[in-house]
Amino acid sequence: MKAATLFTGGGGVDIGMRAAGYDVVWGIENDAEIADVARANGCKVTTADILDANPVDFAQVDYLHASPPCTNFSVAKQGAREWGHDIALAEQVSLFITAIQPRFFTLENVSAYQYSESFAGIVATLARLGYMFRWKILNAADFGVPQTRRRLWLIAVRDGFVPYLPQPVPWVGWYEAIADLVPSLPDSEFAPWQLERLPAMWRSSLLDSGGAFIVDDQNNGKVRENGKRGLTIRRANKPVFTISATQTKRSIRAAVPGRVVAITAECMAWFQSFPRRYVLPEDNELSCTIIGNAVPPLVAQRIAEVLQ
Repeated sequence: MKAATLFTGGGGVDIGMRAAGYDVVWGIENDAEIADVARANGCKVTTADILDANPVDFAQVDYLHASPPCTNFSVAKQGAREWGHDIALAEQVSLFITAIQPRFFTLENVSAYQYSESFAGIVATLARLGYMFRWKILNAADFGVPQTRRRLWLIAVRDGFVPYLPQPVPWVGWYEAIADLVPSLPDSEFAPWQLERLPAMWRSSLLDSGGAFIVDDQNNGKVRENGKRGLTIRRANKPVFTISATQTKRSIRAAVPGRVVAITAECMAWFQSFPRRYVLPEDNELSCTIIGNAVPPLVAQRIAEVLQ
């Protein structure tokens, strides 16, 4: 079956669709640099603003996916509100659904998107066209991704029932996901304030070269209103915290046996379940933007498989 993606990004969904056996025949991505990276990784992407794109210019497909930008809905952006631009993007998604009327349609976004006018408009379009649909907050870790990434997924089917999602699989630890990368990771160290905030059990593991854990400076080292700096700590056998597009501005380090190492963009890609062969750009910030905004390919693959 043929498939396509709106807001393609670096091609996370495309990779998952291809792994599930779909022929992904086109995608649309507004950012030229990101589109170039997607093309370098085998995606058939048109560089264009979706608001300027005419659905009739694109081939009919069996499966259409959309991941509209979520900046104004992210919990990381406090006080953010829905803009007219967000609604316009959603209206264009509705136009593509109406023109193409794929057998399957899926949408992925942050959890708060389900309360937006944008989402309500897309749902109304699906209902008008006779689709059966449901939406749910899914955790990527339940699909085998080594990351606790919770996102809204809407799944719609024309002329049929929405299938059940696969049963959750055992969670994969972050260390297992990057174990073969660890020897080549650059050395680093924890900041004094981070060492102060590490519980005694974690500090002792640094000294005895024993277990491994990963630390995320959630607040960029700044002091919160409660007078504390935010840290998230995950054991080696647990999935990593949610990877974001602003990861280059945060301080992520991992304690591994005998060393403290920096977490690279390549690590982030593997935390997102991107295949080892995925080619990242040399620009580290661009890499982090692509990977942080991506849909984990493994989640996209599992959903595409149940739709088949």
